[in-house]
Amino acid sequence: MTKKRSIDDFLEQMDHEFPKVDIQLDRQGYKVDGNDGIKKHCDLNTLKSVDYFCQQPIEFLLVEFSDLARQQAVIIEQVKALKSSDLAANLKKRLIVDHHKQIHKELVSKYKDSIHIQSQINKHISHIPEVLLGENRRYMIVVAPIEQTLPEDKKIEMIRFFDDLQNKVSQSIPDAIHSAVKVLPVSVFGR
Repeated sequence: MTKKRSIDDFLEQMDHEFPKVDIQLDRQGYKVDGNDGIKKHCDLNTLKSVDYFCQQPIEFLLVEFSDLARQQAVIIEQVKALKSSDLAANLKKRLIVDHHKQIHKELVSKYKDSIHIQSQINKHISHIPEVLLGENRRYMIVVAPIEQTLPEDKKIEMIRFFDDLQNKVSQSIPDAIHSAVKVLPVSVFGR
């Protein structure tokens, strides 16, 4: 068994890791993902996870930074290629549906695996604030800003995608293990 470390060993200034975004976050969180994160220390590397656990007064946030607009643009291009392919119609339809579910499924999986990591941290980490052991959790999916060079209709389409995604992720996670799901731009989260 790995030696117990203090939860404070994982506390750091949050890094959104959006290379083209010049916003410094004024928030700290406990690093879950990465080589020096809670997940690795707890020997749970095979699980997916959010980027940070963030302590709030009465709840804790599970924070995932993701450039969903870029991911969605790639999926849209892949779907276009599938539509014009010579694949059988039923296979083509199934692959297109799977592509459209990709982001949603990944985000739900990260949340659920992160809850499992949360349930195991007591075994590997000490000095954990009570709120991080509780069940009052909010899932914050923080996205890079929408490209300002996009045509207005594409911006609106992306905002609708984010709203729809927020609802789908929220509906896919049992109410017993979350209090809310929010998809918001890094500029709003950083305030």
